[in-house]
Amino acid sequence: MRLDLFLVKQGFFKSRQKAQAAINDGYVRVNNKLVIKVSFNCEEGDIIDINPNINPYVSRGGLKLEKAWQYFKLNFKDKLVLDIGASTGGFTDCALKKGARQVYALDAGTDQLDINLLKDKRVKSLENLNFRYATKKDLDELKFDFVLIDVSFISLKYIFENLQNFAHKETLIIALVKPQFELYDEAYRQRGVIRKKSDHLNALSNVVLEAKNFSLNLQGLTFSPIQGEKKGNIEFLALFSYKEVEKSIDLRAIIEEAHKHFNN
Repeated sequence: MRLDLFLVKQGFFKSRQKAQAAINDGYVRVNNKLVIKVSFNCEEGDIIDINPNINPYVSRGGLKLEKAWQYFKLNFKDKLVLDIGASTGGFTDCALKKGARQVYALDAGTDQLDINLLKDKRVKSLENLNFRYATKKDLDELKFDFVLIDVSFISLKYIFENLQNFAHKETLIIALVKPQFELYDEAYRQRGVIRKKSDHLNALSNVVLEAKNFSLNLQGLTFSPIQGEKKGNIEFLALFSYKEVEKSIDLRAIIEEAHKHFNN
């Protein structure tokens, strides 16, 4: 039986919607294993543990970056990392737990970064700083090994255009692609919910094209294990670098895989 249905049947939640929210937020373990797929198959006798503190990271974002870390086989050990759109610090927390030497946590807002990350000597918090207008001086004249991007209400192209100032030839960029902000039709931006595969293809194609305009090449792509928090949008994790592409990525295949995962 599907995990969301199983949780309702066993009396953990009153509705599938609430069960799905808990699963997507990383609050559910099955047989002591974290499960973030609502259609995960459960059987009688499986041990369920539900705990709002079960997510090992300070926010859901950490689970998203962990998927990228696993899927792209990333190595954060002793690396210098820039986290753009750090917010609470999910990406920052994950990078540190995977061995990053230091993370610059940048956000246009204020008072969002988790208190424990603020106290961590490996973290430099840069609040009230819009990356579009960040200068080399703002980031201590550094070139970063990894750049992590999780921004909202803005297309990634506006982030890409300033990246070269903070990257070297080996830099890897992991960007969370939110389709609703990558479609050129303003009506989509206002509605905010993107369901069609064709719209996902257009959004991803736009991101890849805009990246190329700034010498960034798509090296890998997968879907985020967690849907967008407010609207439930499918999101994607894209790996970019300034190196030439070894093989092209089948965008349609990734989109099909994502829809199968979330709609089963």
